[in-house]
Amino acid sequence: GLFYGEEDRTSLYDTLKEALKVGLFLCIVAGSMLMLFSRGFVSLLGVHDAQTLNMASDAVRLFALGMPLQLINLVLLNFYQSTRSTSMASTICILQQLVFTTGFSLVLVGPLGVNGIWIAFLLGEACTILTTLLLVTCRNGAFPRRLADIMLLPEFLSGKGTDRLELSVGNSMEDVVRVSRSVYAFGKGHGIEGHLLNSLVICTEEITSNIVRHAFVPGKSQYLDIVVLCLSDKLIIRTRDN
Repeated sequence: GLFYGEEDRTSLYDTLKEALKVGLFLCIVAGSMLMLFSRGFVSLLGVHDAQTLNMASDAVRLFALGMPLQLINLVLLNFYQSTRSTSMASTICILQQLVFTTGFSLVLVGPLGVNGIWIAFLLGEACTILTTLLLVTCRNGAFPRRLADIMLLPEFLSGKGTDRLELSVGNSMEDVVRVSRSVYAFGKGHGIEGHLLNSLVICTEEITSNIVRHAFVPGKSQYLDIVVLCLSDKLIIRTRDN
């Protein structure tokens, strides 16, 4: 929500990517442990009857298989909710929790018994992801090939209709000089001339140099993110340090 309010497309992308990467890693590790030691895990819960132990172990394995898929749906649901794509968030929630899971349960519980219900959860998660990709394809007009394609950000954040420059300044004056030159080139490339261009460069340089000199600790790894927006009627400079 913070990054969306600041119109920080890069941080939104980085947050989504990190959430998926770390979450999937943890789910795969935890799921692998559950798959390998399902009987031992169930025994820890006080289940010792052979028939119940076998049934519960199968359920734990099926649950472990679905963990990565559930993680993907959960991350996307929260991302869309935070970026005000409420229709996508609601769709994922309804499909994941109700439509697919309930539908598959009704179909599979008869022939497969209790295992059919756990398989229904697994299939429900998978079908929710496929449906999400289908909806994203319909909205974008093309199948998503990159993570950025599934973000479905509004026009002012997606880069359509606006020109932006996104940079990071490290804890050094050399980086300040580099950013100032990049901002100057960005302004020239967008037809900004004279006093306005000089003001843009000076403002950027003063902001970044003051933070590096007076806020950053010498020798410490710190950075400042800068976004310059060139809109049809105004220029906007946004900064955020760590």
